[in-house]
Amino acid sequence: MSEPIDILENRVLKETPGLLEVLLKDHTTQQNIFWATDSYAELGDGFRWHDSITVAAITGEHGDVNCTKWLNFSGICS
Repeated sequence: MSEPIDILENRVLKETPGLLEVLLKDHTTQQNIFWATDSYAELGDGFRWHDSITVAAITGEHGDVNCTKWLNFSGICS
């Protein structure tokens, strides 16, 4: 049985500095990956379809942005 994976971005940022930057980089373009969805657009600038995903966008006050959208259905982030 597969289990959902929750990456705790704030914890990764604290315990493994630099890892999020590596994970967010598209190694073909050398640019950060982008959201490729408007599901987060209500959060404002930096969260629209073509906006790059930055460490600041997924940590701090937005540290649960992916959890609430991707995993909330499973009750993990509730």
